[in-house]
Amino acid sequence: MIISTHRTSVPYHTFLRFVGLDLVSGRSGLRAPKNLAAPRKARPCIDSKSYLLPAAGPGSQESKKRIHGGRTGFTLPEVMIASTLSVVVLAGVLGVFVFFGRTGLAVGHYQAMESELRRGLEIFSEDVRMATDIRWSDAWKITLSVPYADGSAHPVAYAFEPVQANALVGNLYRIHEDGRRELLVHDVSSDFAFQRYKLEQPGYSDNTAGNDLETKQLQLNLRTLRSTTGGPASTQAAISARYVLRNKHVSR
Repeated sequence: MIISTHRTSVPYHTFLRFVGLDLVSGRSGLRAPKNLAAPRKARPCIDSKSYLLPAAGPGSQESKKRIHGGRTGFTLPEVMIASTLSVVVLAGVLGVFVFFGRTGLAVGHYQAMESELRRGLEIFSEDVRMATDIRWSDAWKITLSVPYADGSAHPVAYAFEPVQANALVGNLYRIHEDGRRELLVHDVSSDFAFQRYKLEQPGYSDNTAGNDLETKQLQLNLRTLRSTTGGPASTQAAISARYVLRNKHVSR
């Protein structure tokens, strides 16, 4: 226990000895103790937190720690700049990814169209070279008389048919005598056309055939389309050679 005055602070046992009461020996008498503490100056009241923190300027790191309770973080401008840079980087990465995806899809379409066109033209050329006769319907359909192994001739038709009325895209079919339909090329543009020619004659620049009797050569013009989601359609154009009907007799 400490008894305090406005000027000094004296321990309790020292005070008792001063007033004449010795707690150890039991003797009493007023005498001045030898170890009477000198009066001490009153210390100013200092806040513990402010006492522990060193003095710092308003813009220093120590000042920020004092204001925020020792915790640091990002300011609003820093967060906005970082968010903007992140959006720009992510947009660039996404754009590159979409570009490579579309490019790969277009390459796949070109390969598929080229393979399908090559196969269709090969089948068509074999039938034309073997055909003994031709019946012209229009620029979208012809019928060939193709001999089989037994020597008999059977009609085989080649026809372009739109997927629906007034459609800009259709399919090229090989139609057998019994009605079976063999799909040769799909997604063909509506500018598809068969063209027929006669034998070349000296002095004539245009050898386009006007009827079945003088038809000796056939040519196929077509263009395939492959649509890509969110991008332009892939196209592959093909103009076949003029295939000669070797087994067909013609009139000049």
